[in-house]
Amino acid sequence: MTIARTQWVGLLTLGLAGLGCTDRQPAGPALSSVRPDRGRPPLELAVLGQAFHPRLLADYDDPQRSRIGIGFEVQVGSATLSGLQYIGAGELRGALPSGLAPGVYDVVVTDPWGRRATLANGFTVVGAVVDAGPEAGAADAGVDLPADGSVGDGPGVDLGDMSVDSGVDAKLPPHVVTAAGSGVPGAGNGPVAAAQFNNPAGVAVGGGKVYVGDHSNHLVRMITPGDAVGTLAGNGQAGYTDGPAAQARFNLPMGVALAPDGALIVADSSNHVIRRIHGGTVSTLAGAGAQGYQDGAAGVARFNFPQAVAVDGAKVYVADSDNHRVRMIEAGQVTTIAGGQGFADGALGLARFDNPRGLALDGSSKIYVADSGNHRIRLIDRSVGQVSTVAGDGQGDHRDGPAATARFWNPADVAVHGARIYVADQANHVIRLIEAGNVTTLNKLGFGDQDGLLSVAQFNYPRALAVGPDGELYVADQTNHRIRVIIF
Repeated sequence: MTIARTQWVGLLTLGLAGLGCTDRQPAGPALSSVRPDRGRPPLELAVLGQAFHPRLLADYDDPQRSRIGIGFEVQVGSATLSGLQYIGAGELRGALPSGLAPGVYDVVVTDPWGRRATLANGFTVVGAVVDAGPEAGAADAGVDLPADGSVGDGPGVDLGDMSVDSGVDAKLPPHVVTAAGSGVPGAGNGPVAAAQFNNPAGVAVGGGKVYVGDHSNHLVRMITPGDAVGTLAGNGQAGYTDGPAAQARFNLPMGVALAPDGALIVADSSNHVIRRIHGGTVSTLAGAGAQGYQDGAAGVARFNFPQAVAVDGAKVYVADSDNHRVRMIEAGQVTTIAGGQGFADGALGLARFDNPRGLALDGSSKIYVADSGNHRIRLIDRSVGQVSTVAGDGQGDHRDGPAATARFWNPADVAVHGARIYVADQANHVIRLIEAGNVTTLNKLGFGDQDGLLSVAQFNYPRALAVGPDGELYVADQTNHRIRVIIF
């Protein structure tokens, strides 16, 4: 039986709403500026301020049903910004359409509760620009370049296939491509461009193949070197059946990981078990199939919505999400490494997590954890018996900078490549990088479905990560129903 875990959440202040609950309203918005504050439409505007609190209907089992920013509206004079995106508690972004006559206009934000904030004379529509001739620079032509000097898509740049035909060995800047998935939810196999996924929630790479926990299709899929998508295991019906791969049943499979013998380990979340696919057969590695918490022999142990797995030789680590613990399967036994609900660093027996959802191994003793409910990235170091916080101050938001003060919003997975730690910062729709004690955002903030240069690429609830053989990063882009690749 699947238990849907859905709640209304405010960004900085929790406001629960539902049957029999009260929708408590956070503080109303305030405006400080518009960036740029002048220009000729159409153009994109960033509206800055504070207390931009969205309503997020967060469904942690099926983010396809999650909704964010319900009711936000931004007006410049009589024009309404289109494609409005919620960037964070201090920023909204959208496109100002053409049609406004030159002049000075008020900017008005209406929040999801109908409250308004006005920035008087916040934006100036400038008149037509006179051609200053071929010697005119960018400033003379009325073009505002980004502060970092970067330039977006332009004529002659095909960001669709990122091809370069220059006659020399050119190195492309970091970019994102779609490895598989048409973007339309479904279960269709075949060529990668036409194949379909439905909320992919796990990804693993090995042996020239990419494996996918295809969550809402109740399947485990495989992308082969021949650029085709097929079904590795599952008949597409929710259930719990071991046996031949084509007849086996899963119930919302999520994280996947390869074992040294070539077996694929699967976190079968709503069956509350860990499965093993090998030699065309599906078996249960651990779990009694009943929701709960119990260590001991693998056949009687109990899990509660396990969401991720990581393999180290004969050991399988499990992010046992709703038990708020990290568990280990070894030699037919299940034990608890660390956890319990809450937040606490320190000794393994005292440490606490809140819905850990992703795991990554660094060597044989270090386990990185995407501690989703605590909005932090944690580290279990078994060599010293301690749990520590790697990054995040515990507030659900977006902020780059020093790791201790950076902010994430429901981070869903982690991946390690050398000294780099990648984070699928799911509710911020971005991939983050932790390196040398600092956190940076790799792609454009806000949800979307955009390939191309990494600086402009967008994801929609990125759920899982895996590092490829050449250092590329595979992303299970859950609500876009695609498998994407960041090529550095």
